[in-house]
Amino acid sequence: MEKISLIEPNESFEITVEDEVALDITPYIDVKKHWAVDHIKFLKNNNIISQTNIDYNPENNITVAEASKIVAGVSDIVNSTDLENDSNWQSTVMDALKKEGIIDPNEFSTSEFSKSIRRKEFVKMLLKALDIEVDDNTSLSFSDVKNDSYKKYIAKASELGIVNGYGNGTFGPDNFIKRSELAKVIHNTLLSI
Repeated sequence: MEKISLIEPNESFEITVEDEVALDITPYIDVKKHWAVDHIKFLKNNNIISQTNIDYNPENNITVAEASKIVAGVSDIVNSTDLENDSNWQSTVMDALKKEGIIDPNEFSTSEFSKSIRRKEFVKMLLKALDIEVDDNTSLSFSDVKNDSYKKYIAKASELGIVNGYGNGTFGPDNFIKRSELAKVIHNTLLSI
């Protein structure tokens, strides 16, 4: 709880702020009018993201390491506060996800931590981390999703309303996920489970 003192000439009073939602404060300057503002505020207000700079960069791609850290935190595989002073946090997170079977041992090498993560890779990682059961029989309406190891995760995410694609019948599984899209997917996932 934070107390804010407002001082007028010859007068003062205090306002107690429970959290950012109480005043509808947008945590980042660059998302105030962005379509994903509510999803980003949800992540920030629930300590899912702890980014402290003034911009969220919603249209930037998110890296493998950043996405993995968020997934590991949401699923309680890694405590984000334990990573604050860990200069090697990327390896710590990836090792924990590999140990838990969330990602395959050879799925992401150290050199790929700073590369952008694909939409299909993120959906699979998130659903596996949260133990959301998938099966090969879930129907899928996206025309561009191949019959590969990602299909059942995308189908389940679509069935649960976690993802809805681009509106033209496609999902863009090989496209890189944007920071705004990640916020929406995580918010939708946590609301659906």
